[in-house]
Amino acid sequence: MPEILRDLSIIAILAHCLIMFMMLYESRFSRAKTYAALITLYVVAVTVMLLVVHFYGIQTAGRVMVPVCILPSLLLFLFMAKNRGARFLFTFCLVDTLMLVILILSRLFDALLGDTGAAMLLIRLLFPLLMEYLLVKYVRKPYLRLQREAKKGWLAYSLLSVMFYLTILIDAFYPKIILERPGEIPQLVMFLLLLPVMYLTIFTALGRQLALLAGQERQHALELQIKLTGDRLKLWEEKERSLNILKHDLKHQVLLLDDYIKSGQYEKAQTYINALTEHIDKSTPKNFCQNRAANVVLSYYQSVAQEKGITLRAAVNLPEALRVDEIDLAVILSNALDNAIHALERCPDKTISVKGFTEADTLYLEVKNPFQDSVVFEDGIPLSKQEQHGYGTRSIVTIVERYGGIYSFSVEQGSFVFRCSM
Repeated sequence: MPEILRDLSIIAILAHCLIMFMMLYESRFSRAKTYAALITLYVVAVTVMLLVVHFYGIQTAGRVMVPVCILPSLLLFLFMAKNRGARFLFTFCLVDTLMLVILILSRLFDALLGDTGAAMLLIRLLFPLLMEYLLVKYVRKPYLRLQREAKKGWLAYSLLSVMFYLTILIDAFYPKIILERPGEIPQLVMFLLLLPVMYLTIFTALGRQLALLAGQERQHALELQIKLTGDRLKLWEEKERSLNILKHDLKHQVLLLDDYIKSGQYEKAQTYINALTEHIDKSTPKNFCQNRAANVVLSYYQSVAQEKGITLRAAVNLPEALRVDEIDLAVILSNALDNAIHALERCPDKTISVKGFTEADTLYLEVKNPFQDSVVFEDGIPLSKQEQHGYGTRSIVTIVERYGGIYSFSVEQGSFVFRCSM
């Protein structure tokens, strides 16, 4: 019976190791290919480890863990990794170290309770489940974002993690398994107690980096809002100047119209009225909807589009109050329209379509434009070689995710389409 429980505990700990790593890891391959490779690795590693345990004992199994489990998984994950280098090494050592600690402590507790195998299986089942719950709830999302956006600090963190990992591995299994060196068990346990302190320090530093990234993003949003407000004021000043000129000339224009009508030149009068009406329309700021932020952005980008010979068609019906912050709405619309205008620079069809409405307190937006060049997507997000435009897309994604919303970037019948709801 103890042998069966021991085998089940080995199967459980290796499975949890792969599951936990996948929570903190991004593969550059499809899910189907990634899972197929992981399942193959898992089956082979479990089979070999169980055979070694049965024929050569648990001590030998501990010694061959590196060539049988650790090294193959390291090489496979490195090959499939989207984020390589120090970021990958830190993630790999983090997960393997946590699993190694559970592996050692469960074995020590089981030996203390008489080598029944029950305590070992129970610990290897429950503790990883608790860790996975905490990872999903608190760590996974910000950690994946850090891997994508934070470029500094990973080398120092990974080297520190590697040192702890190797120290624990060597101390637990070399030259003999720790159970055959009972005098060194307290030393190993004390070292294991330092592990949470080390990772707490590292994650505190990583959390500060994440806060710094969020602050930079917020600053970018505020700068954009200030720029849009300033441009909007300039636009209003220009419109007001045109209206003042129109008002000043109105008396002369009315006299001229009166002369056309009295002299029977009705066609000239109609032509003059049409031209005057068109001038008034151009001089009057357009009100797209009741929402101030949407009006600011759409008015500004309409003037930008007109200068570039682009037609901006907006069917936007947004109320004055939304659950989405004004700055966040301005950043999403501004970046989407900026990307659309940039895409139309070399496109013969220069038309941008914007739609926006609310339903059941949910905001829906769509920006659609033709495009000439090919679009490369990564995880459903378009890639750009120009940092400024790539930053804008990341800002959109971050804001939508912050509200728990849904976004999509797609190509439909020759047009690039951005949609979001939040």
